[in-house]
Amino acid sequence: MSSIEQVSILGIRSFDNQYRAALKFSTPLTLIVGCNGSGKTTIIECLKYATTGQLPPGTNKGGAFIHDPKLCGEKEVMAQVKLAFRTGSGVKFAISRSLQLTVKKNTRSMKTLDGTLLMNKDGERTVISQRVAELDAIIPQYLGVSTAVLDNVIFCHQEDSLWPMSEPVTLKKKFDAIFEAQKYTKAIENLKKLRKEKGLLLRDLKTKEEHNKMDKDKGLKVEKHCQLLSSQIDELRAKAEDLDKKMKAAKEVSKEKRMLAANALTVVNDLNTKMGHESFLVKQVNAMRNTLEELQESDDWLRSTLEQYEQRMAQYQDQAQEYQLKYQEHQQTLSGLRRDMSEKQAEKGQYQAEKDSYERQIMDRAQLVREAARRHSMRGYDDNLNEDQVQEFVLRVRKLSQDKDRELERIKKLTDDELREIQEVLTELDNNRSARTQDRLNARQTITDNERKLIPIQRELDSITMDEGAKATLEASLKDVQDRLQRATTEYEAADWDKNLQVENSLLRDLEEESERLTVELVQSNKRATDRAHFEHLKRLVKESQQSLETMLSTHGDYLSSLLGPGWQVASLEREYQAVLDQRIEALAEAQKQQEGTNHDLDEVQFKLKTIRETLKKKKDDMQSCQAAVLSSVTTVDGRPLTNVDDYLEELDFLEKERNDIRKDIDGYTYVADYYAKCLDVVNSQNKCRLCDRKFTQKKEQSLALEKINKQLAKDARASLENDFQKIDEELQKAVTARPRYDTFKILSGSEIPELEKDLEMARQKEDELARIIQRHDTLVNKETSAKREVESLASTVRTIVGYNNEISKHEVDIARLSSQQKYFGSSLTIEEMDERQLVCSERIRSQKAKMQKLSGEKEVGKTAISNLQVEMTNTSSKVNSAQYALDKKKDLLSRLEALRENSTILRDEIKRADADLEALIPRVDKARAQYNTTKQRGREKEKEVQMDKDKLADTVNKFNLVEGGINRYINEGGAQKLMTCVQAIKTLELSQQHIDDELSQITKLNNELKKRIDNSERTKRSIEDNLRFRDCLKDLDKVRKEITDLNARCVEDDYDHLDREATNAENYHERLVSEKGPIMGTIKSKDEELARNLQEWDTDYRQAAHKYRESHIQVEITKAAIEDLGKSQSAVDNAIMQYHSIKMEEINRIAGELWQNTYQGTDVDTIMIRSEKESESSTTTTRNYNYRVVMVKQDVEMDMRGRCSAGQKVLASIIIRLALAECFGIQCGLIALDEPTTNLDRDTSKSLAQSLHSIIKARRAQANFQLIVITHDEEFLKEMKCQDFCDNYYRVSRNEKQKSVIDAEPIGNILS
Repeated sequence: MSSIEQVSILGIRSFDNQYRAALKFSTPLTLIVGCNGSGKTTIIECLKYATTGQLPPGTNKGGAFIHDPKLCGEKEVMAQVKLAFRTGSGVKFAISRSLQLTVKKNTRSMKTLDGTLLMNKDGERTVISQRVAELDAIIPQYLGVSTAVLDNVIFCHQEDSLWPMSEPVTLKKKFDAIFEAQKYTKAIENLKKLRKEKGLLLRDLKTKEEHNKMDKDKGLKVEKHCQLLSSQIDELRAKAEDLDKKMKAAKEVSKEKRMLAANALTVVNDLNTKMGHESFLVKQVNAMRNTLEELQESDDWLRSTLEQYEQRMAQYQDQAQEYQLKYQEHQQTLSGLRRDMSEKQAEKGQYQAEKDSYERQIMDRAQLVREAARRHSMRGYDDNLNEDQVQEFVLRVRKLSQDKDRELERIKKLTDDELREIQEVLTELDNNRSARTQDRLNARQTITDNERKLIPIQRELDSITMDEGAKATLEASLKDVQDRLQRATTEYEAADWDKNLQVENSLLRDLEEESERLTVELVQSNKRATDRAHFEHLKRLVKESQQSLETMLSTHGDYLSSLLGPGWQVASLEREYQAVLDQRIEALAEAQKQQEGTNHDLDEVQFKLKTIRETLKKKKDDMQSCQAAVLSSVTTVDGRPLTNVDDYLEELDFLEKERNDIRKDIDGYTYVADYYAKCLDVVNSQNKCRLCDRKFTQKKEQSLALEKINKQLAKDARASLENDFQKIDEELQKAVTARPRYDTFKILSGSEIPELEKDLEMARQKEDELARIIQRHDTLVNKETSAKREVESLASTVRTIVGYNNEISKHEVDIARLSSQQKYFGSSLTIEEMDERQLVCSERIRSQKAKMQKLSGEKEVGKTAISNLQVEMTNTSSKVNSAQYALDKKKDLLSRLEALRENSTILRDEIKRADADLEALIPRVDKARAQYNTTKQRGREKEKEVQMDKDKLADTVNKFNLVEGGINRYINEGGAQKLMTCVQAIKTLELSQQHIDDELSQITKLNNELKKRIDNSERTKRSIEDNLRFRDCLKDLDKVRKEITDLNARCVEDDYDHLDREATNAENYHERLVSEKGPIMGTIKSKDEELARNLQEWDTDYRQAAHKYRESHIQVEITKAAIEDLGKSQSAVDNAIMQYHSIKMEEINRIAGELWQNTYQGTDVDTIMIRSEKESESSTTTTRNYNYRVVMVKQDVEMDMRGRCSAGQKVLASIIIRLALAECFGIQCGLIALDEPTTNLDRDTSKSLAQSLHSIIKARRAQANFQLIVITHDEEFLKEMKCQDFCDNYYRVSRNEKQKSVIDAEPIGNILS
């Protein structure tokens, strides 16, 4: 809910234009007090102007709202109103509105200046707007209410405060504005307008639908005509196809004849060709004879020689093909090896990724351990961790988690046991209190019944005047009239009735004076009712505070004694508590200081440990790098790297020796063959290497050695030795290069790394020792922190006890002051005691008057007894009977009266005992409740702390299990072994590839030599082939000459002429068929053109006709549905508005009725309500309009209040209606201002209104932003409101010596005193 915080006024009406007057609004109540004309209402006007921009009535012209320039001697006055408020979402805003009034010669001009709206959100200040019209619109939105509610309900001007009692037209405008009826009416009108527009659109759509339907029908006609043309064209095409067939047959005949003629022509041409070929062969034979070296051998010999050549060439080709196959096999093998290499590389990448993931998980696990160790204050895990440390940490965490579980269960059990015991005591005390309360209520009810019964008994007893003396007189008279007459005369003279009557009359006058004095004191006491009520209120407060103090002392006294010592006093409790708290703070600071010092030492040791570990890791990495370099620098005989670093020097010496030996062998290479033969013999006979004298462990090694030796034997000895020398020299240089790495390896492994490991162990021991010390310091710090927290937990208890003690002291001073005033003014008796004494005095007066009446009666009886003795004798019997009956009845009444009084006395004693028991029980109950709440809160806090620690530990264990699962899975699946195996397989594949590459080079070399041999044999082959070709040409020439002779014998030219004529006739027939086809094709063309035009027309004008018709039809149907839906929406909105209106009116009437019944003290009006009635059906508008009237109800009869109620009833009804409207329409803004609410109200109604406002504030004070602003001059009204329950001060508006309004804040006690 939104709220206002502060308003400042400058130059408005009577407020000064030089200095601002400021006022802060509090929740739930803000009081503004001042006499008439002081400027109170101006504050409401400023609030209304700041929020709505509306000036008070009658101030739009002349500048009456601004401070008069003449009063300050200026020609121009600047006025400003600033309002700070907060929205429902907590955002702060500040609105500033400014006015200017200028006085000229005879005129005044007022000008509204631009305002500003400043937003302060999260410390960022932003100007929202400066335009006046925009401010008027957005301020109500930020406050969460409409302008009408601000104007007519929240900040209603005093002159307009009776608007609910105004005439119907004005009342309707007000309620329509509050209900925002115009907005809803406009919505309904917009729906109607939209429905009308849709109707016009529907008419146009129907017209369009008809046109589209016509186009669709035309399109269907064009489509049918196109189909007819298409069928006609198909018939013509069939005729044309028949002609095509005939044309095709004629053309085939023509083609056949032409083909036969062409064949004949071909024969002619063949003859010519052969004659040309004859001349060509003659030339070729002559040319070949000139260039050819003729061989004398026969054709058979030449062909036989050529065939043998081919056989030899075939052998060469077979051998070449064999080389090719070998080459392809090796290529396939090499491809397979490469494919396997790719797979292994991919597999290696996968295993490497798994290894990287494994290493990351190891690092994550270590980081997790370090973070968890810091979170759970576990020392010794801040540096690099090994597996044992990790497992040890996990065991410690799980053990801590189990300890927390057990501790949580123990705390819960202890708390439940304590609560169960306290609850049993509390239940017993509540039962005792309920029983004593019921006894007291029963006793009070019985006393009330007794007092109600006493009144008629006392009245009847007072009506009985007969006593025993009269009865005795009557009986004596009955025995002896004469004696009784004489006795009566004697008794009359001896009775001295006048003296007795004088004494009784004096006693009666004393009682009447006592009664008058009590009446006077009661009147004076009523006049001092406020002071007496305050006195009684203070006594009650002292008693309640004393009980609360005793409850707090009994609940927390033992704990405070254990903390502060047994001699502490309430008066010095706060000082002693602060001293103990300071001691705890100092002890905690000292423990933390020691903890920080040890932490510093531990950090230094851990830094040193980290440095040693990093150095050690670096040294080990260097050692491994040197080891790998040394091992890879030397290769054994079987081509594998060195396996032991210690063998490096031996292998180096061996390489140097072998190189020197080969160098010597190069100088005498004639002995190489003998050397390799001996090596071969050693390998075959002894299965070992002659050079290194190493046995071959595998057959493959022996095969490789044999192959290598045989190759060397097959080569030139010197070239072989030089190659060996070059290889050995390269291996030696490679090995020599690794010598520094070998020396470094020895230094690292021999001295540096062992020393670092020794330093690392010592640092670890130091770290463990400091970690144990840190744990002790942590325990001490936790203990001191817990002790300090326990002391701090008593801060609120100490403040409460000290507050109760201060309240008691303050109230006792006020009680002493009021008691002295009462003693000064008179009796210190309470009103109840005075009423009781006056009642007793009245009863004694009645008894005294009855006694005097009796004496007077007896006197008159004595007088008349003498004169009327005869009459009395006749009536004596009846009088005696009547007297006896009256005396019996009187005795019975007296006994009943006495029994009732005695019963009441006993019951009063029981009430006192019950009150005493209840007073004794209250501290015990409060103590038990306080113990219960304290125990419960303490237990819950401990449970919460332990549960939080447990949750943290469980979270740590879960995270560790998640990481540990991945690590264990990698180890269990053998990830490192798989990677090592894959790397080894890759190395094996690389060696195999190298071996295949060497063999491919050898095959290529052999193949090239074979091709060279094939090229040398080609020349001999060509010579034989040329001789054979020359002899074939001679044979062909003889054959051609014979064929020419045969063709000349045939008449091929005559056959060609006959076939040519037949082909011409067939072509003429084909031309006639073509001429017949022409008209048919013309008709087809014209039909096609007509069909194309129709298709173009259909495509242009009618292709989308059916689709358009369908769309227009759909639009028509949609528009019809939209019109129907708009009608339903209009009806639904109208019904919703009616329902909203009825719900709001019911809520307003309910609240107004409750407030009226709780406030109004008269009996002529039961309740009030607002009647909303629809306008008559003859109204020209179709929207919902309501007329409003305020009615009063008496015995279900409603009457208009306007013109029938008093001025006070008008004011009260208007206030109640505004309160009800604020409750209903101010949900987002819990704010309302009442300006002079007691105007025209009598005292009782004003008191009831004050009580109702007190109840409203009390009920709604729980709402954080509820604000009630009361502006009044009636301080008695504020006393009746009991404003001290809701605020500590109020604002008084007054005029200073310059007659300018000022606002001062004063304590609320100034009004109550």
